Amino acid sequence: MHDKPSPHQEKHKAFELALRLLSLRQHARYEIREKLRLKGFSNVAAEHTIQRLDQLQLLDDLAFSTGFIRSRCRTKPSGPYKLRYELRKKGIEEEVIDQALDGFDSWEECKKAAIKKLPHLKGERQVRERKLQAHLMSRGFDNEVIREVLSELQTGA
Repeated sequence: MHDKPSPHQEKHKAFELALRLLSLRQHARYEIREKLRLKGFSNVAAEHTIQRLDQLQLLDDLAFSTGFIRSRCRTKPSGPYKLRYELRKKGIEEEVIDQALDGFDSWEECKKAAIKKLPHLKGERQVRERKLQAHLMSRGFDNEVIREVLSELQTGA
């Protein structure tokens, strides 16, 4: 017969799991909390773990968000709307998202995404342009930025 672990043991196991998760990559507070709950840890153990990680300065939602944006822009260029949406899903607060997106060059990222997608588009010029515009909008870029980038790409500047 298996005994339920004591609250102390549960907190210890939750903390060890969180450390393992953080050894793989940075995580947001919300991600750690949810992963602990999915593994069956109590809310008390999850919150205790978050507090300990905070005390040890192992959780930083701003650093996580900044790294997430940098990584996403390297692998799958995305606009501020999509990045904001994805960070919200990870439990990041609005003011932290605003700080992380401060200095984000939407125009440059949109241009990178357009250049990456262009060779894969088929059809007449207008059809390719519409497909590219739809692709860039789905990636979270602003309509005005998309128009500016498409205009520059057409003129070859």
